[in-house]
Amino acid sequence: MQTIPKSKQAAEVLAETPRKAAADSGFKVVDIVAHSVGSRLTLELLKHLSNAEEILVRRNYFDGGSGPNIYDGSQRCEQIA
Repeated sequence: MQTIPKSKQAAEVLAETPRKAAADSGFKVVDIVAHSVGSRLTLELLKHLSNAEEILVRRNYFDGGSGPNIYDGSQRCEQIA
């Protein structure tokens, strides 16, 4: 299955968008909604953005697979009903 390697590659490219926006105009707050394979891409993207002090991933909503989950920016992910 090629999903994980492709997600890693895509996340590296995708991470440049919020980094460039923050560099151009200052601190950015990001909310992400992901479904199915997009959740894998989002996990990889979060790895790339985790040490970017100028970007805050405030909220991330995962749906698909094991059920909806919310990441609330405090480094915890909890399943919701």
